[in-house]
Amino acid sequence: MEKLTKRECEIMQLVALGYSDKGIAEKLFITENTVKTHRHKIYDKLQIESEGKYNQRVLLVNKYIDGLFLRG
Repeated sequence: MEKLTKRECEIMQLVALGYSDKGIAEKLFITENTVKTHRHKIYDKLQIESEGKYNQRVLLVNKYIDGLFLRG
């Protein structure tokens, strides 16, 4: 499995804490599109299939909780 960057780990953590893309963007001083790009890279690296926006977020949170992500 490909390692996540520091920024991807930050975004993953904020998703797990329940932040929306807009909330993440505001907190990290980046655009919502940048957040979406990072999320999709995370999904690819963690092999989370596109089953719909909310299912992907749930799967991402589960991986975060399980500690299956790798820091870059």
